[in-house]
Order: sequence, then C-alpha cells, then structure tokens
Amino acid sequence: MSGTEDGGKIGRLQARLDGERAKVRKLVASQERAAAEQASLEVGRRGLERRLAVLESQHDLLIAAQAPGREPGPPLRVLVVGVMRKTIFEFIEGAMVTGDPALAPFDVVVIPRPEKRDLAELARGVPEAVWDAVRSGRTRLVLDGSSEGRLHRVVLERFRALAQQTGAPLRDVVYLIQDRLAGRPGACAEARPDAPVRIVNYDYYLHKTLLPMLKHGPAAFENRMARYLRAPGRGRRAFLTLNLSPRGHRVLLLARLLRDGLWDRGFVSFGGFGPQFGGDELASRVNWQGLETAGADVAPWLPELHRKGAVLFGIRDEAGVDEIARQSLRSADLEEYRLSWFSVVTETEMTRDQLRVTEKILKPLLNFHPFVVLGSPGALRLVRSYGFETFPELFDESYDDEEDPVRRFDMVYDQVRRLAHMDEAELGRLNASVAEKVVFNARWGMTRLPGLFQHTLLPAVLERILRAPPGRA
Repeated sequence: MSGTEDGGKIGRLQARLDGERAKVRKLVASQERAAAEQASLEVGRRGLERRLAVLESQHDLLIAAQAPGREPGPPLRVLVVGVMRKTIFEFIEGAMVTGDPALAPFDVVVIPRPEKRDLAELARGVPEAVWDAVRSGRTRLVLDGSSEGRLHRVVLERFRALAQQTGAPLRDVVYLIQDRLAGRPGACAEARPDAPVRIVNYDYYLHKTLLPMLKHGPAAFENRMARYLRAPGRGRRAFLTLNLSPRGHRVLLLARLLRDGLWDRGFVSFGGFGPQFGGDELASRVNWQGLETAGADVAPWLPELHRKGAVLFGIRDEAGVDEIARQSLRSADLEEYRLSWFSVVTETEMTRDQLRVTEKILKPLLNFHPFVVLGSPGALRLVRSYGFETFPELFDESYDDEEDPVRRFDMVYDQVRRLAHMDEAELGRLNASVAEKVVFNARWGMTRLPGLFQHTLLPAVLERILRAPPGRA
C-alpha cells in the first residue's frame, strides 16, 4: 500500500474519530443541560413546597382568627406516658392531664419528646385497657415532637415496633412537629416517613414564649415602648446577636466578625465552646452542617473565639449552665436592644430541608428591632405568615429564597457587614424609616398574637389531633 493510500486511510479514520468525538461532546453537553434543567426544576419544586407550607400556615392563622368561639365541651382527658415536659398539653386550660393510667378513660395518650424515649419500655407501663381504646379509635395516640425541628426516623422505626407490640394502628397516630416540610416531598429523606403517620404542625417554643403575654402583654408593650422612645440617638452599637450553643453557622458568624474587626461594632453573646470541644483542632469538632468550606476559612480565628469563653447578657455571672439555659428563653427583654440598631438572629439550623422558626425570632420582634436571620430558606416568609412585618427597606431579603447554605450565609453576612460599616447618623435615619413597622411588630406580638395562639390556634390544632382525617392533618 502506497504512502498516499495510507495517508488517505488515516485521514478518513481521523475524520471518523473526530465525528465520534463530536457526537460524544454533543451527548455530554445534552446530558449536562438536562442535569442542569433537572436541578433547576428540583430547586423550583422545593421552593414551591416551602411557599405552599407557608401559605398553609398563613391560611390556618386567618381561618383561626375569623373562626367563631367554640362551645366548651367536656374537659379533655390526657394520659402522659413518660415525663410531662415540652408538650402542647401543658397549655390546655381545664384539661385533666395525668401520668396515672388508672384514671382512664382518656381522649389522648401522649408521648412527649419521643426522640428521647424508649417507646417499647414506656408502653409496658400502660394497661392493656388503654391500648384497647387506642386500637379501637376511642383514644388518640400522639407523639409530641413539637419542641423539635426535625422528624426523627428513629422514632418512626421505634413506633413501628411499638405498633406491633400493642396493635396500635399506624394510620391513627399523630406526630406533632414544628417543621413545615416534614412529610412533604421537599423534606429530607428522614422527614418523609413511609409509615402513614399523620403530621400536624405546632410551634411549641413560640407558644411558650408568647403565653406570659396573655396576662402581661399590654403592660409590657407600654413599658418597652416608653424605653424605645427614650433610647439614645447616639452612642449605640450597630447590632446585637445572641448565640448560646456553638452551632456551625453561629461559630462562622462570630469568627468572621473577629476576622473582619466587627466584633466591637455590636453586642455579641456566646455560650462558649464548652469542655467537649477541647482546645485543639476546633474546626474539626464543630458541626458545620453544610458550611464546612466556609468553616475551614475561619479556622485561624477559632482559638481567639475560644479564649473569649462565655459572653452572656442579662444573666448573673454565678449562674450555672442549667440556669443559663432557662434564662436564655427569658432573655427577650435586654437593655442591649435599646443600645443597638438591628439584630442578627441565628436560628437553630440553616438547612434547606427544614422550615421552622423558634422563639429566637420573637426576641427582636418584641423589642422594636429590625433584623436579618441566619435560618432555613423561607424563614422570613414564615415570620410574615404570623402577621409580622420584615424589613426589605434595610436589608436585601432575597437571601430568604437561597437554598445553598453557604450562599445564603454570605448574603446575610454581606448585609450585616454593610450596615456595620455605616456611621451612626445613617443607621439612625434607616431605623427612623421603619419606626412604624417595629412598633407594629411589638404591639402585635405582645397584645394580639398571644391570644390568637392560646384561644384560636391551640383549639384548632387540638381539633386536628382529635379528628385526624386521612392524609396530612
């Protein structure tokens, strides 16, 4: 074969090879476009799930507010299995709530904080006659996880074993939970139970924080309003941020404040790392929850944060850890609110597959403070569903729609840094522009929302528990 023929053959093979490579590139590009479109659709679907969850909460609030007063029925009879702590049934007026199964019959059998309990062991202390009432539908079984943000798969697995042990029908069980995404397609896999338990949303900590305002709210509002009006126009720090436990996003915030020289621009509280963290390799001991890369970037500032120890406001120095934890729930009325311009709220988590707010968000709302929040996407929308106003005049609130926790953190931190660098005169002008909003929020949260929670939302949740129709309750 001549060199010319060989050259022609090689050229044809090269052309075929180039053609196949082009096909592969085209196929890869097509697959990448399809993957990007699928990812975009998935993000859009999760966003719609969150919007739907918030709209349902807002709908519930409006319906409850307009509902006529319910006729009082016979007192609810509730058997608490385990410790009577952190459950909706603490707040029911006139109910007979007991841990004595001998006082049967009961309308409800409740297991508070089921994620902390050995359900099979608890069940052995309940007489067969009570389980018979549960099996027949005369008594409702409630797993009260309303002090928790996540639906725990381990609880559902334990409950399946309990159902086999007692014959309690899974379809009649009610699981109380704060997370609006629990049981929805947009939730994490753990929060999508394959067992047909019924999910009812209820915010234990919001209710617990608002309840004292039923009696003292109007006087508390007038008192705080007077102090708000007397707050100094000069000599304030830019922001206030309260951080008790060393969760990843809180550690990241505080380390960045140190890195950027902004710590002293605000009032910064921190409960400290605690002895379980030790003194070395702090970055590897923090649960960053999706913020690992950002956490590695601030690792050089963690020893300085560790050396600061516990920095707490409104709590006596001699208070022990347990007392600090108790007082943290009561720390909504601090002088530091009058001496700063806005709050940086660090919620319990920043994950994209949960949706809740806790009592932490109430603190600035009840203290005439605008705020940004490091929380899950949709947190601001959920706050507005409770009737409060947020502050797009001061902050770019588009972070509330961002799913990626690193980008969402950066978007919030950019707002904090921007305002922290403003002079006091500019901060004062910005706050004056939202004065009507902060007054409205405080008045609503102290004088109207507590009664709505206790007298309309609570009965509505109880009605759902007792009725528990098929599907999502």
